[in-house]
Amino acid sequence: MNSIITGNGLNLEPYTNSIEKNANLAQGSRFSARIQRRYNAEIESLAAAQIDIYQFENVFKHLVQRHSTDVSLRILRQLTLNQLLKEDCQGAKPLEEVMVVISRLADYTLLKASEYVNFELQKLYGKPSNGSGEYCGIAIIAMGKLGAKELNVSSDVDLVYVYDEDGQTRVDDQSQQKIISNQEYYLKWARGMHKQIGDVTEHGFVFRVDLALRPYGNSSASALSISALNDYFQKTARSWERFAWLKARVIGVSSREGKLLEKKIYAIVESYVFRPYVDFQLMESLREIHQKIQMQAEKNKDAHDIKLGRGGIREIEFAVQLFQVIQGGARAELRTRSTIKAIKQLQKFKLLTDDEAKGWDISYRYLRTIEHRIQYLDDQQTHKLPNEMKDLAWIAETMGYKNADYFLQDLDSICTYVQREFDKLLVKSVVKEDAEITNKLGVMEKQSFDEKDDLINIGNHISAKMFVVDHGKEKSVKEVVFDVIPFCEKWTKALSNNKEEAINNFKSSHYVVKRKWLLTMMNNCLMDLQNGNLRAQDIGHWFEWIDSIFKRDNYLTLQVEHPRVQTNIIRLMSASSWCRRYLKYYPSVIEQLVNEKISKERFSCENFIEVLNLRRQTQNKNTGIEDEEQTLRLLRREHHASLFKILIADLNGELSVEEVSDDLSALAQAVLTVCVDWIWQKVRGSDQLEKPPLAIIGYGKLGSKELGYGSDLDLVLLYDDKDSKSSEHMTLLARKLISWVTMKTSDGDLYEIDNALRPNGSSGLLVSSFAAYEKYQRQLDLNSAWTWEHQALTRARFCIGSDELRKRFEQVRKDVLATVREENKLKEDVYEMRQKLWTAHKSKYGFQSGKFSPGGMVDVEFVVQYLILCKSNSHMELTENIGNIALLKLAEEKNLIPRGLGDSSANAYRYLRKKQHESSLQEKTFLMEDADSSQVEVVKKLWLHYFKSYW
Repeated sequence: MNSIITGNGLNLEPYTNSIEKNANLAQGSRFSARIQRRYNAEIESLAAAQIDIYQFENVFKHLVQRHSTDVSLRILRQLTLNQLLKEDCQGAKPLEEVMVVISRLADYTLLKASEYVNFELQKLYGKPSNGSGEYCGIAIIAMGKLGAKELNVSSDVDLVYVYDEDGQTRVDDQSQQKIISNQEYYLKWARGMHKQIGDVTEHGFVFRVDLALRPYGNSSASALSISALNDYFQKTARSWERFAWLKARVIGVSSREGKLLEKKIYAIVESYVFRPYVDFQLMESLREIHQKIQMQAEKNKDAHDIKLGRGGIREIEFAVQLFQVIQGGARAELRTRSTIKAIKQLQKFKLLTDDEAKGWDISYRYLRTIEHRIQYLDDQQTHKLPNEMKDLAWIAETMGYKNADYFLQDLDSICTYVQREFDKLLVKSVVKEDAEITNKLGVMEKQSFDEKDDLINIGNHISAKMFVVDHGKEKSVKEVVFDVIPFCEKWTKALSNNKEEAINNFKSSHYVVKRKWLLTMMNNCLMDLQNGNLRAQDIGHWFEWIDSIFKRDNYLTLQVEHPRVQTNIIRLMSASSWCRRYLKYYPSVIEQLVNEKISKERFSCENFIEVLNLRRQTQNKNTGIEDEEQTLRLLRREHHASLFKILIADLNGELSVEEVSDDLSALAQAVLTVCVDWIWQKVRGSDQLEKPPLAIIGYGKLGSKELGYGSDLDLVLLYDDKDSKSSEHMTLLARKLISWVTMKTSDGDLYEIDNALRPNGSSGLLVSSFAAYEKYQRQLDLNSAWTWEHQALTRARFCIGSDELRKRFEQVRKDVLATVREENKLKEDVYEMRQKLWTAHKSKYGFQSGKFSPGGMVDVEFVVQYLILCKSNSHMELTENIGNIALLKLAEEKNLIPRGLGDSSANAYRYLRKKQHESSLQEKTFLMEDADSSQVEVVKKLWLHYFKSYW
């Protein structure tokens, strides 16, 4: 076998066995030899019948003719493992298939045992029932590797037994059955299950059963009700148990009652394991778990433990689970139980790089395969390499190596790789940074913080440190962040209404932790000031924001775990007041700053829709229901996250104004597309088309792809009038769409929608038939579009709908724009509308408005609209919706604008757009200044060339 190690990393091609496998490799297993001696007759009879190891039912029926149920289940397990061992060691089955076979065997035997035990118990006690006399079943919840369907070949099965309701058994009146409580019934059932599955007899066992993961562990009852499980999750469960319940799977049920119980359990487990946000608070919990595992591993240094040792299987599993539990609340598709599948999802969403994902995948498969080889030797639940050289040589040979030395060399390299990758996740960089702060500033020893009894002292200390750092500058940091001490006082007092209770609470373990977080974050600020990464005046905005979210521990721990995120937050806040307000409303978006690679990617409409659809499908599959509240939450979270990524790129100078508008317009269109698709799935009748016969036309900034942050969406909704039922269904769809987009929930809203540009304005129908819209635009009767509505049509763009409707709309738009018009009348209409627009805004902005004043942006837009309506009949290229800048240059090429004026006007318009955009980021009114005079004069010249004067 070629070495899987190259240089300092892994050869990222999956390892393959490069030598031909010996057909007798399985003979090196003492376990296999015992099975063949003991069950030779069964092996021969089953082989003659050519029964595949997947056909457990057929094998069981064959065995149960001569043996009891518990014996048959044990023999079934022995025969399955013997056959699997041969195929696995000879390379006939990949790792995933080996794990699935064992997991499927466990599922089958557990269900078969449950069926038998229930049958025997119901003969004595009747059926467990609720107060209404309905049957109350029990669910077998597979945990750990069985839950993930990645069971070892000689593993125990981690189980939790949960029954539906408390109550008592229901018996026949004429029978001698005894009535007992449901809990008593299922405790007897649990004991019966252990006898059938876990007891060691002369035929061995079926599976070792471990119930320690149930609530309260071994000190509690073997079976509990679903209400007791829910109470435990709400009140008592510890953080590490979220990692355990991540893999919980209800073993196959088919009855109606069983399916209902399964849905209840999954709903409870999902809400417990996953938070509706990216949960960074779990980092410390995982460190504690890993520390305990390492303490166990330290006790067995005499053998290489490939599961619990450094660089072992458990570190890969925990690293993956860390991502899943932290990110799974926001990304439902990460909630897969399988480690192998989870790695692929982490790669897909760039939480792991391609190299990291491949490295983890190779390492996991490699170690799990070795684990199976170790367990094949004697059917022992061990993960340690054998001491006997003969056994070690056999393992190496089954792995494709010519000798054990090469095998051990690669194994050590794999473990070193895993250990290094794992430590990158869990070793806190802030520990090192805190030490640097202490050494560089030399103001206070780090440990002295723990001696402080009052957070206010920290405020005094921080202010003093800031003053020292910023001494000699025009404005001291102490003056800029004068609210540090009041902030600390406010937080201290918020703990309680009286001082004594506040002090007691403040000394509690939770608040000690929170105090340390605060010091760490403040020290990070000081370090950035010391290194010149931040300016003194930037810090104040961050303090105000921290004050507003200080009770939300998750956002604090994110910054503690990722100091660079904290620095970037402060920079973004400094760059834009709109950003500060956005972060206050939607603090969850800071999660995007953790993965810098994602933040630097341009928005992709296709990817956004794909991710949303996948998350909705996963969400519905996991809960078993279509929850509209969760759907709206999903839409809003993804929209906010995507908008924030665009904002980051914008503030970092990575996008031009045009690119920002393009991405914001694409985001709005993607949101509308998803909403229309999802709503149609809910409201369409069985006889309706798969896609709605609806068209959404974007007007205004959406139509011209000039959306800004917080822009409204100007929409016109049209339906295909070929279907007589379209009007009713499309009106329902439109109302639902507007509700979904504009509704203000706890997660905010998406957009404000303005549909006043529809035919007949606010008095018109919410959704118009396409025929009526066409008639209105073509001015075919008295009720027809005005000139200003044709001006608006110049910026209209088909956003959503079928290709057929798109073609119809484009044809109508071009025909209407290219209509021959009386030039003087058109000029009067455009001039009059421009004058009305100025009059409406004059009192508000005076002669300084960069948009509405003479020489402002509206002048350019009206000139372009005039040229389109006046000249398109002879220059059809002008009907293309390519934006004002491109249209000005095109008009100059066609000699419709004097040479040089088109290009200079385009540049002036670009300049004004950029300044308008900068004003909106600072939430300031867009006003003209003396520095803008040259650009304003160019725009005035363009206007006066066509309209001769201003009003």
